[in-house]
Amino acid sequence: MPKPKITLFLTPSRITLLYSLYPIYHSKFKNNFKFTSNLNYIIEKDTNDTLLIVGGQDYWFKNVNKIEIFKKLRKKYRKVAFFEDNASPESQLFEVLPFIDILYKRSIYTDKTNYQIEFAGNRLFTDYYSKKYSLESSPSITPYPKLEDVNELNKIKLAWNIGFGYYPLSKTRNEIAKLLYKYFGGITLGLMPKTDYFKNGIPNPQIEKCQARFAYKGYRPSIGYQRKIFLESINDNPMFLKGRIPLKDYNDEVKKVQALISPFGWGEVCFRDFEAVLNGALLVKPNMDHLNTYPNIFQENITYLPINWDGSDLVETVENIFSN
Repeated sequence: MPKPKITLFLTPSRITLLYSLYPIYHSKFKNNFKFTSNLNYIIEKDTNDTLLIVGGQDYWFKNVNKIEIFKKLRKKYRKVAFFEDNASPESQLFEVLPFIDILYKRSIYTDKTNYQIEFAGNRLFTDYYSKKYSLESSPSITPYPKLEDVNELNKIKLAWNIGFGYYPLSKTRNEIAKLLYKYFGGITLGLMPKTDYFKNGIPNPQIEKCQARFAYKGYRPSIGYQRKIFLESINDNPMFLKGRIPLKDYNDEVKKVQALISPFGWGEVCFRDFEAVLNGALLVKPNMDHLNTYPNIFQENITYLPINWDGSDLVETVENIFSN
């Protein structure tokens, strides 16, 4: 077997193991990668000249001098790329962008000049709710670094989102993936079987209900506010299914309902988006025109039904689904 040419330094999180790395370890090119989670190894011992970092910066680089580390990586490697797979198109890595060649994201702003703007709550949509509803930001929220050099915008590239990965969601699979990686390494994750979702044809759900089983508590006020006003607009409307249920019951229900509302979470692209698509439900979601992402299942009135960010047309949109 040839020696791996690319060192892949990863965060052993659920998102990284089961989604961000999915296209790599199910690829014919998987043997080109050497998987590691050892920061000292990539700084001191690695002999490859190409480094790909995958994961969130908080896991390894939160309590260290990031700039000094990336200066060392820049000097050591011919090519350095970072796939920052956090939920938001925003980035916490702009201060080290001069020391890397490419910054990959799950989604990026259609208008890249947004990366030079400081948003309340560190997101475009939180800025919208903060200003429209006069929300107070928590003093503990540190603004993300902004891009000072406009020429660095060209380094921000679109990778893939969580549309690639394992569905339905499973707590057991999450634990198995972490154990496989811990004891046998990243390459073994490719042994986890893929699912052929459409082997029996495209699903055709029959229950005339719109699932809205989401909550807003547990999020910062500006992030959870969209969910809050959506739930308030639904109120006790019988068209909607609300409230928490066990994950198994949730996965069973999503196969049966004809529509599903997927509000933003910590970022815009959510698991619920792909749960709707994979189960044949109509995806109802706040307008996504401000983002580019891949796979792009957000084609207005073709692959999803957009609604206003203030939820003013949510009920009407869902009513039209069941009357049309």
